[in-house]
Amino acid sequence: MLAFISCVNDEWMADKYDLTVQWEPVFEGPLIYGDLSIEDMLTRFDTSGYLIEDSTHFLYFIFDTSETVYANEYLDISNQRFIQVFFQSEVDIPGSTLGNIGDDTTFVQTKNYEFARMGDERLDSIRMKGGEIVIYVTSTIKHTGTLTIYSDQIELNGQQYRQTIDISDPSGNFSTTLRVPLAGSSLYLDNSNPDTTFLEMVFEFTLINSGADILASEIVHITKAFEDLDYQAVYGYAGVYDSLIIDKDLIEFSSTPEDFRGRIQLADPQLHLKVDNSFGVPFGIELLDLEARFKDASMTPITLDPDVNPIIINAPTIDQIGQKIFSQTAIDRNNSNINQIASTDLTGIQFSVNALGNPTGFMNNFILDTSHLDVNIEVVIPMHLRAEGLELADTFDFKIGGEEGFGRENIKSFMFQLETENRLPLEVSIQVYLMDGNHNKLDSLFNEQNWNILPSGVVDDDGKVIMTTYKKVVVTLTESQIDNVFITERIMIKTLVETTDQGIRDIKFYSTNSLGFKLGARAEVSVTSDENN
Repeated sequence: MLAFISCVNDEWMADKYDLTVQWEPVFEGPLIYGDLSIEDMLTRFDTSGYLIEDSTHFLYFIFDTSETVYANEYLDISNQRFIQVFFQSEVDIPGSTLGNIGDDTTFVQTKNYEFARMGDERLDSIRMKGGEIVIYVTSTIKHTGTLTIYSDQIELNGQQYRQTIDISDPSGNFSTTLRVPLAGSSLYLDNSNPDTTFLEMVFEFTLINSGADILASEIVHITKAFEDLDYQAVYGYAGVYDSLIIDKDLIEFSSTPEDFRGRIQLADPQLHLKVDNSFGVPFGIELLDLEARFKDASMTPITLDPDVNPIIINAPTIDQIGQKIFSQTAIDRNNSNINQIASTDLTGIQFSVNALGNPTGFMNNFILDTSHLDVNIEVVIPMHLRAEGLELADTFDFKIGGEEGFGRENIKSFMFQLETENRLPLEVSIQVYLMDGNHNKLDSLFNEQNWNILPSGVVDDDGKVIMTTYKKVVVTLTESQIDNVFITERIMIKTLVETTDQGIRDIKFYSTNSLGFKLGARAEVSVTSDENN
């Protein structure tokens, strides 16, 4: 703003003096300023992942997938069917040999039934949540009687299981079906034989003599079935579980943009296995089919050290029943070749996961109906890398002249001043382009072969910036450049970056890293003021 203050009579002055005055003021001030943060740079390379900041402000991307193994997938209790021909004579028995009519005779049988298993499990006990015992009884003998079935290995409502069935029809056509709910019951199994699991049942049949003969073809037949078994908890050796729970899954992350120029080499990419285990069963997790996928769809194997696979996942102890035990393992440059394949063209990592229950063999386990194994696989890309030749740019609206009250003809000299504060662990070459409304480049501040070089922020031995680097440069424009300033509508600030020490050193990126810049202008103008008008 130019201000003129007069205390003299203008008409009197006009008679005696030429009031045409040439003023040569100087206009200066900031035009563009900003702060290019490291997040701005990183989201250019990958917008599909999750950029995470830890408590130290260190940055990394995480891409993940997960799978869960549930209790009924590990162990299911099969339906059991126990068949017993309880009573059958090899020869006909005359009724007269059975004593007086109304006399009773008791027959007792103890039977160990093999409890069917799905695999090599050897269960000690099962706490039932659902299911039922179904008893089918038929009698073709022409006598009444009482059938009692019991077992010390079945507890129902806190008592020894005992079931009494009255055979009330002496016609030889007796049949009945009974159903006993198992919810809340417990089964205690006999594992004294290493190869078989038994459930002992005792059958007592008290026959009441009707006087009829018992023919060799007549029987008392019992079928005892355990159906729709649903457990609340099982105890004992749960057996080996071996299942491919993830089959050649591919965690993808965005490749670099098509117009990307430069090279990046990651220093420490990682694959994290995170597992929550509430089974009372340890697991071995095998990582299989590990391969890196690149932009051209080619695949390169990721090899692990021999002692990595399988990864042992701990289990809660009996004192921790109902709790989850967390295990975490990292596949990184210390136990694999993963860092050797992590370049600019990396687009994803493929893998399979095999879960192996009881990998060390026989031991006591427990499984609840709520038990589960949650397996989470994360591809972790720490922003710890080296880079060279990376190009980044941003544009800003720009217009000069008109409102300031002068045009190109008034400009005697024009200069730009660029001030930078480099808090990046990157050496930055910077160029400023003048552009028209169609984004065509009109001119540049610096010679294309000699961009303005900004030294990296001062970096410690760990690759972290510990001090900001400042720089100020003044560029005096030529006449042709001044001409272009007045038709410029946008300014592009373009940077070419590489990590400290010409891109041969690994550095770390933090959210506090940024490049601050301020572009100012200083114009010396010549303005003629005619006070006679």
